[in-house]
Amino acid sequence: MDQVLVLEEVLRHFSGASGQKVSIAKTSIYFSKNVDQPLRDSISSYFGFRQVSDLGRYLGVPLLHKRVTKASYQYVVQRVRDKLSGWSAKSMSLAGRITLANSVLSSILFYVMQSTLLPKGTCQEIEQLIRSFIWGRSAGGGGISLVNWQSVCSPSSKGCLGFKSLAIHNEAFLMKICFNLVRSTDQFWVQVLRSKYKWCTSVPLTISRPRCSHLWKGVSLVWEDVRNSLIWSVGDGHSVDFWRDMWLGEVGALRDHVSDSSLRDGLPLVSVADMVADNGSWRWPAFQHLLPQVILMRLAAVLPPQQVGVADGVGWKWEARKEFSVRSAYQVRSGSVSSSSESVWKVINHFRGLQRIKVFLWLLGCGKLLTNDERLRRYMAANSHCGVCGTSGESVDHLFRTCPSVFSIWVSLIHPSKLSEFLSINVLEWLHINLSKPTYFACDSSDWDLRFGAILWSIWKFRNTCIFDPDAADTFNVLEHSRWCVNESVQALSISAVVSSSSSTGLGATAKWVKPPMGWLKLNTNGAREVTSGFASCGGVGCDNHGVWRFGFAKFVGICSPLEAELWGVFVGLCQAWLHGFRKVVVEVDCREACLLLSRS
Repeated sequence: MDQVLVLEEVLRHFSGASGQKVSIAKTSIYFSKNVDQPLRDSISSYFGFRQVSDLGRYLGVPLLHKRVTKASYQYVVQRVRDKLSGWSAKSMSLAGRITLANSVLSSILFYVMQSTLLPKGTCQEIEQLIRSFIWGRSAGGGGISLVNWQSVCSPSSKGCLGFKSLAIHNEAFLMKICFNLVRSTDQFWVQVLRSKYKWCTSVPLTISRPRCSHLWKGVSLVWEDVRNSLIWSVGDGHSVDFWRDMWLGEVGALRDHVSDSSLRDGLPLVSVADMVADNGSWRWPAFQHLLPQVILMRLAAVLPPQQVGVADGVGWKWEARKEFSVRSAYQVRSGSVSSSSESVWKVINHFRGLQRIKVFLWLLGCGKLLTNDERLRRYMAANSHCGVCGTSGESVDHLFRTCPSVFSIWVSLIHPSKLSEFLSINVLEWLHINLSKPTYFACDSSDWDLRFGAILWSIWKFRNTCIFDPDAADTFNVLEHSRWCVNESVQALSISAVVSSSSSTGLGATAKWVKPPMGWLKLNTNGAREVTSGFASCGGVGCDNHGVWRFGFAKFVGICSPLEAELWGVFVGLCQAWLHGFRKVVVEVDCREACLLLSRS
């Protein structure tokens, strides 16, 4: 019973520190299975607390005190089922089901995902429910999975629908916890975890432990990806290893660029601050013989650390502002790689028209529309004859370009000189050009992206009408139906433009140079970077309150980004202003990102 007195003292200190009194009626106590029943009864009767076998959930998250299984998070699965029970998939279009599933069903897990590693089975069960809803399947069957789930969730080649793999998204949230464990060392929860698991160095090689909580297992799972995604922001330079840490942006660790690979393991342990000479410049003789010229040019564009008392910081290398984002963490964890073939999917993703047409274009690009060719491939049809003209082989190309029922439509809309190319190029290239380059094929390029998408949608509607409602096909006009779709899109875009313009302020104002106040200097700077070589320069002028030119400057920076060139211009300009005796300076720069960085510093 000695521990009872300790627990009582802890509760007393808690009440004194927080000003809150422990409510006996609302308090439950959970015992380990190693505690005998008589001792349990004695402790619970002493405090008056209720014995429980499960502490349940706190703030919507289970309090874990035993092995985590699918049953631990079955309540989340049930929430998804409850949502689906109130919706009728059969009464909604595919686009409507996709929108609803993306905005409601997928987000149910997000709150729980942020603090724990969910069992893979739980994520798979919920994804199965979402898939069944999207494709219109029910307990009685029905519904066809037109596109496999991996392609739907792909963030690179065909990820236009906004869905994400729940398991990978869960890991991306855990990467945020990892990042905060490195960066937010002043927060109490970070200090508790770092102390419990003996986190000694700023960025350890590994954090896995043989005996740890379920949270720490999840954090350890993603630690390597987080560690490889960190980049140092140099302050005074004392905490950053010059050779081994990533502090030069896209260059990576300087150790990896040493010309003689046999010397890499023997490089000295020196900080960035150790490589700065007494006059504030780099100690070039200490390293210039080890690194290639292009790396030296990049280093020349970096200002040596001179901020005494400003600690080195850690950033997220996948974002321009070096702030962590779950979006980029998901891309890192999923291993997504961009490619040139993504351009058509990007164009479809930014389609301005109706959502149902956008989803239709996505299916068309994937080659998963249920034409008779596709139905024959899936063993859903006995032949692939066109349902309109009867020609054998109803492919996407035949249905939308060469079928006699649609050929006359394109003849009236496409430049005669481009008609042959229009009818023969690859389908993906065909979609890309028409949606992104309105003047290339069309005689009338106004809103051609909307018209083109609407015409394709109307052709598809006409084809299905001919098959399922032949009587109505005689009165169905493809161009009239497409014009109705375009009008709907234009009206929606007009409303969106009105809302956007009413919420914006100060746009479109004419910029002109304004004299600074009396006794002040106005410094205007600029930076520029040559695209192919990466060489950058900066320059600027200083004028007084009468508009009189007082000084000007230009400087070759080295190899750096456009943002760094802009910041170099501000730095050199302020140095020149100080040398010319000016202490009150107004700085004007045309780079918004540079302004934000300077205003936060």
